[in-house]
Amino acid sequence: MSEWLQIRLATGPQQFETELGSVPVSISILWRDGETDWGWFVDIDGDDGTPFIHGVPLKAGLNILEGFEYLGLGELWAFVDGFDSYRIGFDDLGTTVDKLYWRA
Repeated sequence: MSEWLQIRLATGPQQFETELGSVPVSISILWRDGETDWGWFVDIDGDDGTPFIHGVPLKAGLNILEGFEYLGLGELWAFVDGFDSYRIGFDDLGTTVDKLYWRA
């Protein structure tokens, strides 16, 4: 099993470039406030703008890339100490949840 790479998060909506393995990507984390579906959502695009994944909920304890194994991007997780599953609120990003964890 490969080691975890930590990706530090800021507070609030954000967009940054990184590599997931050897694949350069652009990750956007946006807040969406709907009646029944609210929270932080993740979009991942190739460095050339090709859309890979859009609108995936950012929830602690769940692999953000589950169901997208065919892209070969590995696993991407958010964790909150003491919780197996945790819905990340607006003020949690960059504080309670200050990192994403990636591995191949």
